[in-house]
Formats: sequence, C-alpha cells, structure tokens
Amino acid sequence: MPPPKPKAWHVTTFAGGGPAGTDDIGPAAGFAFLFGIAQSGDTLYVTDFTRHSLRTVHTTTARVGTIVTGGTAAAGHRNGSGTSAQFNFPAGAAAAAEGTLYVADFRNHRIREVSAGANASATQVSTLAGSGTPGHANGAGTTARFDGPRGIAVSDGTLYVADSGNHRIRAIDIATKTVRDIAGDGTAGSTNGIGTAARLDDPTDIVVSGNTLYVTSRSLIRKLEYREVGS
Repeated sequence: MPPPKPKAWHVTTFAGGGPAGTDDIGPAAGFAFLFGIAQSGDTLYVTDFTRHSLRTVHTTTARVGTIVTGGTAAAGHRNGSGTSAQFNFPAGAAAAAEGTLYVADFRNHRIREVSAGANASATQVSTLAGSGTPGHANGAGTTARFDGPRGIAVSDGTLYVADSGNHRIRAIDIATKTVRDIAGDGTAGSTNGIGTAARLDDPTDIVVSGNTLYVTSRSLIRKLEYREVGS
C-alpha cells in the first residue's frame, strides 16, 4: 500500500481581480477594498469598504453579487432595501445562526442589521444601534453612541463590538438592542484588569469562543474571559 501523500495549504484566487464593483464569477468579479467577511450557509458576505457596499460570494460557484449598493456605491446613511440603503465605510461583519447579518458601519458610528435576500431588491437594512453621532453612550438602540466601530462578533443573542475610537469593547443584547460596556475605561492603554477598569488601545477586531473574547489591539492580542471575580 503506497504511503499517503503529504498535504499542504494551496492558495488560489477564489474571487476578485476584475474591475472594482463588477458582479461576475470568480476572478472576473471585482472588489475595491475588502474589510469584513462572514459566512451563512453557502454564501460569503463581504464588506467592500471603500465602495460602501455589501457583496455576496457563493462558496460553490464563486458567483459574486451586490446586495447593498448604496444606489451608486456612495457613502451615506439610509435604511431600506438594498438598492437604496447606504453604508459609510462598512467594516466588520458577523452572521447569526438564523442568518441575520450585522455590519459595523464605521463612519456612520452605527451597527446595522441586514436581512439578506437573493438580490439587492429583496435585502432589507435597518439600524440596530447607534445614533450616528460619534461619542460614547450606553442605552437602547439609537440612543447609544459609538465612535468608529470596526470588528464585531455574535454569539448566543449577543453582539460584541470593537469600538475602536472609544477604546472599548461593547456588547449589544440583540433582542432588546441594549448597549453596554464590558471592557475598557475609554482611555487608550494596555492595562490589564476587570471589565471597565482595564484599558485597550484602538481595538480593531474580535472573535468569540464560548465565554472568551480575543481582541486585536495595536500590537497586542487581548483576552477577555467571563468568569467569577477572583478565580
């Protein structure tokens, strides 16, 4: 019996390389500047940062589509169908188990909720949280304030946000839209500690694994564990 063949990571271009903004298949499709990526079923959702758009890529066919276009890929803020809804530099993306998408709308200082359809006309965009004015405030929905949210992650009904300009990690209860601080005192730094007594510096992205969050913060990876105080 012959020995098994060695394995290695093979890198290919799955999609992209064509003119920016082009919907097509694989390398014929084109993006401008990709930022966030999330998967739900057989679809990848990617934020095309500088075109202010949300794009889709089918994982089998590599067909690329655009489901939030901003009309002419122009920056702005508008809720509604994907043909008219607008982002302003969409950054991180996360997909909940039931398929709803969430996007950190960086320069709109908002977290957007996307019910993705088969095309732009069937897609609906709303604002989950954030007033649109940069700053810091906890509260429900649009009474809360963010400052340049970038990375997001979702788990068990909670959306975690790397609120870069506020140097904080925020949590949103999706059911109530209530925003609260879970780490960072608002001052840039790298101090370890419990919750809002700790300091982070420009947190940019975040992943969740059970009761643990991992956050990129400048040259550091910060670890947030939800456990008993003193343990």
